[in-house]
Parts: sequence; C-alpha cells; structure tokens
Amino acid sequence: MLRRKRFWVLIILFVLTLGASFFAYRWGRDFTANQVSAIFDPLQPVAVATQTGPITDTTVIRIALPKAWDGKQRINVLLLGIDQRVGDGERGHRTDTMMVLTLDPVTLSAGILSIPRDLWVPIPGYGSDRINTANYKGDTDDYPGGGPALAKKTVENLLGIPIDYYARMNFTAFEDFVDRIGGITIDVPEDIVDKKYPTSSYGTEVFTMTKGVRTMDGATALKYARTRATFGGDFDRARRQQQVIFAVRDKLTQDPRALPTLFAGSDELWASLKQSVKTDMPIDLIQRLAVLAKDIDRKNIRTAVIDQNYTENVTTPDGMQVEVPVQSEIRKLRNTLFTVGANSAAEIQKAGGTPAPVSGDWKSESARLIVLNGTPQVGFASRVRQALEARGFTVVEVGNAPDDRFDYAATTFTDYSGKPATVAAVADALGLRPAPEAKRSTNGTGQADIVVVLGADARLP
Repeated sequence: MLRRKRFWVLIILFVLTLGASFFAYRWGRDFTANQVSAIFDPLQPVAVATQTGPITDTTVIRIALPKAWDGKQRINVLLLGIDQRVGDGERGHRTDTMMVLTLDPVTLSAGILSIPRDLWVPIPGYGSDRINTANYKGDTDDYPGGGPALAKKTVENLLGIPIDYYARMNFTAFEDFVDRIGGITIDVPEDIVDKKYPTSSYGTEVFTMTKGVRTMDGATALKYARTRATFGGDFDRARRQQQVIFAVRDKLTQDPRALPTLFAGSDELWASLKQSVKTDMPIDLIQRLAVLAKDIDRKNIRTAVIDQNYTENVTTPDGMQVEVPVQSEIRKLRNTLFTVGANSAAEIQKAGGTPAPVSGDWKSESARLIVLNGTPQVGFASRVRQALEARGFTVVEVGNAPDDRFDYAATTFTDYSGKPATVAAVADALGLRPAPEAKRSTNGTGQADIVVVLGADARLP
C-alpha cells in the first residue's frame, strides 16, 4: 500500500510540474478499454489504490482525492531538466530545460515560460554566465540548497518574481513515463534533420523527422524535445518542449487506457521516478494543487518563450555566442504571465480573492531613471540597475556621480517630473527607510524623470 501511495504522489508531481494535471480526466466514467471503474471520495486526505496485484479487466480502482488547495497566493515553480546520463552522478549537471510554471488559484489560470539555456545573466556570487550553468555551479560548489537553490535565485533576479518551489528531473524519468502512457501524439510543424544529436554515451547520431502528425515513444519524444537543429535553434526547442507538455496532458486526459496502464506498472515506475525526480514541494501541497488544476481550462493556460524578441545575440570576449536579455521587453512578457494581466482587480474580487496591493501605484507613473554611483564600489550602479529592472523599473542610463565623487554618505534623489511614488518605491528597494526627500527641479534634460545618486546607505535590492 505504501508503495502505491508513493507512486501516486510521484505521478501527481510529474504531471503537475509539466503544467497538466491528469485529474482533468472525467473521473467517474468507466474505462472503455478495460471496464475499470474509478471511484472517488473527495473527503479522504490521501490517494490510494485498493488493488495490490496486476490490474485485470474486472479490477476496481478506488482513489481518494484530497481537498483542492484553497490558498489565494499565486505559486511559481521552476522546472529543471538535467542532462544526467547513465553512470553519471546525481550532482553537477547543466540544465537542458528550464521553465517557470505559474498557477493563480483565484482566477484559475496558469502559465508556462520557457527560458533558453544560452541566456547570459548574472548568477549570484559567480558573475555573468549562461543561465544553464546555475544548477551546475550550485551543486559543485555546495551552494546552500544546491544547484536548484542557485537556479531559483538566478531566475528570481532575471524575472523579478519569487520562485516558490522547484522540481528537477532527468530525461530517463521522462522517457520512461511517456512509454508507460503509450506514447504521445504531436503535430510536427517542420522537417528536422539533426546530424549531431547527442547520445547517452557522449557520442552523436543522426536524428530526422518529417513534419506532420507523429506518434512518438519516449525516446523519440525526448529527441524531439532536445534537438536544436532547426532555424530557430534553442528558441524552437523551447516551443517543442511546450508542445510535449500539452501532448502529455492530452494523453492523460483523453486516453481512457493511460491511467490503468500506469497503475499496472506502478512498482517499476516508482523505482524509476524516485531516483529521477527531486523537489522541495511538500507532498500534501502537490496533491491539493493537482486537484485544483483540474478546473483550469486549456484556454486559460498561457505559454511564452524568451526568444529573439526579448534578447540580443552577443559574442562574449572569449568567443561565446549568447543571448543577452532585453530587460524592458522581458518585463512586459513577465507581466502577461505572472501578474494579474488580463484579469482585473474586479475580476479577482468576483472570484473571491483579494487583489495584491500596489505600492503607491508607482508603475502608473512610468518614470525613467538615471542611476549614478557615488560610492567606492566599482560597478555598483550597473548592479543596482539590473536589480531595479528585474523589479519592473525603467533605467535609461548608469554612470558615476557628478565630478566623479565617490564619497556620498547618503543616497540622493532629484525628481524632475513629479514622480513621488516611484521615488518612494526605489528608496524602499534600496533599503532606505524612511525614504529621503527628493529634490524637485525643472532643469532636467528630458532624458529621465528621476536621477538617483547612490550613497553609502544604499543596499543592492
């Protein structure tokens, strides 16, 4: 019984972190292929199966669902897919897949944002590097919480949102899972010819696929999700990975044989998943979120990719081709997925929730900032700019304080356009409490609304 319970929890976790709960299935109907009845008691706290042996045509599976999660706070989960091959240790892997999954329980909406692995970002404590190295650095350097913790912090800084939990899995788990549900079906939009697809033995092979509707087993689905051999490279790959997510969702919600098949092989799948999936999400929260997810309609799941519309292709001094984020555009993208967005405060209240407070309504002021360094810290203004932009502020220029003075004891604000809410919000972000009084002036150049000169009292947000 315990083994079955663990299996069920892992299945919930796996599918939930893919952004698609199989509780969307029309429970209560008979499985036409097996005549297996699904019976539910929503008052029970755990999910169990009464059957301990092989599933037959007359097996009755009794599943008890927990209550749906009743929280009002949006939850963001970082999904990491690592390239862990046969014989590799558990630690020290770069991420081939990085997605942020978000679920809003008030508006019953969700979102999936794919982050390309070549995105060039500041990794806290390590300088700038490709974002897919964060998990590796955190694992190999014993960062508190390991690679997932450093990856979470890096993504938080990039997007300016909290990452509540992570789920990390290797590709063996994915491949096995797809095989056990009988494969997935995807409409492939273009021909693929990858002459150097990486193999598990660190070699290469040729992988080809013609466009059209294709049914894929686990190995083929993994290759489809991982190849970069199309014109859009990593950006196309991110879109294919989202295709795979929804193909899994469709399989579990539309094929009446998928779940009985999973139960029939639960012992083997449990053995595979327990070594391949790691998360810091509490089990009870996983279960309750999965039950909540059944009420999210597909049309209310938004998807996006940080692609060429939000980045600039740059060659680093040592010759690496990377994608540098354009923060102003990423902020707009972030706001469509991780804020109320199209759902107004009135709609949230109608749904029974409470809109998040807006601090002084500084966003409506649309202020442009210049940040100048008045401290001995080299590059402090640039670091503050990145942190402020991650929070949604617009910084148009950074530089040194007037006359190259680096002895400012206190941070100063000059407000040229009457933007008091922004002054207060920036001061709060810099740890200045109470906020210093801004000097009002009308002698600006028009380039910016507020000039901030950083002093010794300023702290990096």
